Amino acid sequence: MNFLIFLFKIHNKKNRQPVILNAEQVNEWLDNGLKEEGIANLLKAHFDEDQLNLHTVSTDLFHPKVNSDVEEILDRVEYGELEI
Repeated sequence: MNFLIFLFKIHNKKNRQPVILNAEQVNEWLDNGLKEEGIANLLKAHFDEDQLNLHTVSTDLFHPKVNSDVEEILDRVEYGELEI
């Protein structure tokens, strides 16, 4: 399954799309002097899907009553009803 189609299926409630940056682009993204044109260029930049690792995480990540500020929140969780 195409990775971007998969992300759309997961994040389609609010029509969000993640910004995926390489290490060099991260520094540019965090630059306080970044102008609108630079932002647009970063949003259009290609990122090779073969460089991504994909796994599901706990739904507690978005639960308002659960402390998700722990490293384990990003551990792999298997959901039988979800095919990756």
